[in-house]
Amino acid sequence: MTGRFSRLVAGAVLALGVLSLPAPAAAAAETSAVCDGDGVTGKRVQALYVRGNTQADRYGQFAGQFQTFTSQIDDIFVEAAARLGGGVRHVRYVHDGSCRATIANVVIAQSAMANVDTITNAIKAQGYNRADRKYIVWYDAGGCGLAFGNGGNDSPGASNPYNGGPHYATVGTGCWSWQATGHELLHNLGAVQGSAPNATPYGHCWDDEDIMCYDDGGLPPGGLKKVCPGAPENQIDCLGDDYFHTNPAPGSYLATHWNVANSEYLIRSGTPYPAGRITGVTGKCVDVDHSQIANGTAVRLWNCNGTPAQTWAVQNGTLRALGKCLDVANSGTADGTRVQLWDCNTTGAQTWRRQGSTLVNPQSGKCLDVEGGATGEGTRLVIRTCDGAVGQSWQIPA
Repeated sequence: MTGRFSRLVAGAVLALGVLSLPAPAAAAAETSAVCDGDGVTGKRVQALYVRGNTQADRYGQFAGQFQTFTSQIDDIFVEAAARLGGGVRHVRYVHDGSCRATIANVVIAQSAMANVDTITNAIKAQGYNRADRKYIVWYDAGGCGLAFGNGGNDSPGASNPYNGGPHYATVGTGCWSWQATGHELLHNLGAVQGSAPNATPYGHCWDDEDIMCYDDGGLPPGGLKKVCPGAPENQIDCLGDDYFHTNPAPGSYLATHWNVANSEYLIRSGTPYPAGRITGVTGKCVDVDHSQIANGTAVRLWNCNGTPAQTWAVQNGTLRALGKCLDVANSGTADGTRVQLWDCNTTGAQTWRRQGSTLVNPQSGKCLDVEGGATGEGTRLVIRTCDGAVGQSWQIPA
């Protein structure tokens, strides 16, 4: 990883990373992955927002964003499984009845917000110390990321401590992003062991592009090497030889050592949804404006560039990018109503049906189209009466 990284806590169990760029999601999930059982029982990743009792409660402001982060993290596991050995892997989150990862609102004494150790001790005292949990802790104070907990080693068996808990992936406000959170969670799942082929001495790797690779001060001569040039910067395990592969070759490192793909905190079922770019008139791509993820972000035409803002997953009748859904603004039905990015909410405004080369929104009965028949970069997308116009013809992932 070539973004900026810094080690914030002296003597930390695992070094941390500030991952600066978003990663393409080759297969998107619900805004919180998939359902598994009752959403509570068994080994799961549980997400917490933690604040002191005298500071402002910003749970309502950020809970939705944190749920989007859980979805984006899940996306890279789905993509990695498809790329590295086949099959499916999802993160097994603590989730609600609609399959959305739950974000607990945890309040501790303000004095306990002093540092990661005091924060962790305070949440442990509230019961967040279960042996079947890995905790994501977004704490509302300055800081970045740190992963620690029950320990683990490079042995391949199910008895490896990485298959238990508690472990804690703590992320301060300086690094509230899905990339930094996913990086720390991967540490808690067992990446990267010092015995791995391309490991640094500090739990990372040097064969970029990889969410776990960066200059942590322990690189070999020659430094970071882009072994996967052009790949998404935040993908899991560049070549599938250090910490994740669903079907490693017999006798290979991951067949004989700890393999995150075998973690009991991952679900091994579900659908790897088709994903890729959606292209329309003049070969331009459907693009999320400036890769923003705020509700209401414009969706437009743009020259295809392979970024995550142009990676759309076809899932359960929706089109998803960056953990959110293609949405008809205000559930409108009139010609010219613009489309936008919005939290996935199962409404008719987010349902799309392929009909020949068109994309029809059944609620309105209208087709996805370009605004005003334009073809230039930045042209907004709208719904309009289906009439076979060139602006209503789209190629989507199959």
